[in-house]
Amino acid sequence: MSESSPKPKADENMRQLRVAFGQVIQFSSARAGQVLDSDVRIQNYVDEEASFGRATINEDGLTAGMHLHLVQPLRGLIADWDRIKGAFTTAIQPYIEDLRAVERLDAEISDLRTRRERVTDTIERRAEADHNYSVIRQKYEQTQKRYAELHNRESRRTANVAAYSFFYWIGLFFIGVAEWLINYDTFFFFLGVPAIAAGTTIIMGILLAFAAHAHGTLLRQWSIMYGEHQSKGERFALYRYLIFATLALLLVVGTAGASRYEYAMHFLVDLPTLNILGTEGTIQVNPMKDVTLSLFGNVAAWAVGVFLAYLCHDKNPDFMEAAHDARKAERAYAKARKPYADEIKREEALIEREISDAERSAIVRSNDVNEQRSMLMQVAAHEESVLNAIVAAFRQGVEGYRNNLIQVAIKQRGSLHLVCGERELTPYEYQAQKLNVDMNMMRKVIA
Repeated sequence: MSESSPKPKADENMRQLRVAFGQVIQFSSARAGQVLDSDVRIQNYVDEEASFGRATINEDGLTAGMHLHLVQPLRGLIADWDRIKGAFTTAIQPYIEDLRAVERLDAEISDLRTRRERVTDTIERRAEADHNYSVIRQKYEQTQKRYAELHNRESRRTANVAAYSFFYWIGLFFIGVAEWLINYDTFFFFLGVPAIAAGTTIIMGILLAFAAHAHGTLLRQWSIMYGEHQSKGERFALYRYLIFATLALLLVVGTAGASRYEYAMHFLVDLPTLNILGTEGTIQVNPMKDVTLSLFGNVAAWAVGVFLAYLCHDKNPDFMEAAHDARKAERAYAKARKPYADEIKREEALIEREISDAERSAIVRSNDVNEQRSMLMQVAAHEESVLNAIVAAFRQGVEGYRNNLIQVAIKQRGSLHLVCGERELTPYEYQAQKLNVDMNMMRKVIA
């Protein structure tokens, strides 16, 4: 019998709580506007107070008549509300510890979320205190801002930054390799030393690759690099760059052509005139054809380099540079921020796990007192509605009473004295006095 007694007791507690809750909810906030008298009765109260020739006003702007005729009716209403709510408070006491436990869990979850934000802020401040990180972040923001401005000016198209790629320089390297294959045997024939021939061919390859890079870049970016917006000094520097690249190309082509011509002529001079039979032998050697083919090979290698440079450069050099700087700064920033970002992620994950555990506990505890908690929240909201209605009714009654009293004071022309402390007020000064009407003031005057 003793083992089954807790359930009937719990059922009885819940029944009493539901009854008390129903009484609280049935308490209408409209009663606040019904307990005060009509405007006619209030006018009579004002005339009665004015008949004494003196109305004492306290610091809240209330007179003795207001206390008597306005506060007293509301005192009973507030007492009635306190009684009904008190019955509910008593009925919910058996569940109060579980409700407080849920509230503590909610507060703990809120504190954990606040702590998560503080941890993030702490790590961010430590990152900002790192000079190296701060410099990298500042450069990242500057490059991103510059790129965004140019990106908008370029109708948000994608910048061509292939020239900054490793593969672009590999392509130019193979242009030099092609130059080696075309000219090495000629230089080796004349120089006779492999190292000197190789060095000369490498230099020629570098000059050809440079000329192709310069000509392709300038061809792609000509309209901007040589535009009217450029100063004379900037255009002159670019012209010198173009002249130097052209001279490099002419040097390569001229050297390759001249050496090939001499190479062919050497073979032509050394040809034998008689064969073993005593007759004249003929071997076809055409220097012009050899030179032409050699020059064609060098020019073709240069043309391939020009084509490669043209394809790998953007038409706007500033936009291209800004895009490259932005990406480079972004990689540097990501690398510098990674330790702090990982730490933030780790700390947030630890706190998030605590939050999840607390939320699960809160759900379990809340399910045990879900109905009681809902009742408590509804009672709190209803109480706010009732008290606001009481304050509003009291304010309306006080303002009506004061307006009538002021009108009587004006009509009586000095026979009614409005006294606040040791100072007598004019009707207009009383009208301008602020009324401090709120629930705290009402409970103070009702107590």
